[in-house]
Amino acid sequence: MKNPKSPQGKVHQFLPVDQWDDDGQFLPIPRSVRSRPAVVLMKSKKYDDCVYVASVTEDIHPSVSQGWYVPIAPVPKDYFTDMQLHMCNHLQMESTLLSQSYLRTDTVYEVPLRALERKYDDYGMPLELEQESYDQLRTFLVEPDRGLNVRTIVPPDVMKERPESIAKRQSIS
Repeated sequence: MKNPKSPQGKVHQFLPVDQWDDDGQFLPIPRSVRSRPAVVLMKSKKYDDCVYVASVTEDIHPSVSQGWYVPIAPVPKDYFTDMQLHMCNHLQMESTLLSQSYLRTDTVYEVPLRALERKYDDYGMPLELEQESYDQLRTFLVEPDRGLNVRTIVPPDVMKERPESIAKRQSIS
């Protein structure tokens, strides 16, 4: 990825809930999502300290269209998404993700960045998507007919925006 400080395109792991939600204000994130790695897709458009993430999974759920699962190499490109994501492999040929991995994009979670911890390979290098894969993924997710199904996981007090931040957001749009 071009910007090493940006969380976008990087693989993270959820921290235990008690490390980032000590007062129980956040909506529950399903345990199945918290237990898996997640890729940060982009910064939240609504909240400064939040990001959109999609979970990495090894299985395709039968009730979800296969078109929402983007294969991560070495899983071959499929005809549903016409894509295959590639990880930056700094010192090794294979990533330390599961050998059969998919990025599940049917539900994207909006979470505080403090809930996530960067994930590293066996050599201490951060796991991240190659820039070309990240660009493809962004294009895939913002296709007009696809639309993001974002589940916001932020506390009620963060949702109450200050008037100046609303004005700033509206002036950007």
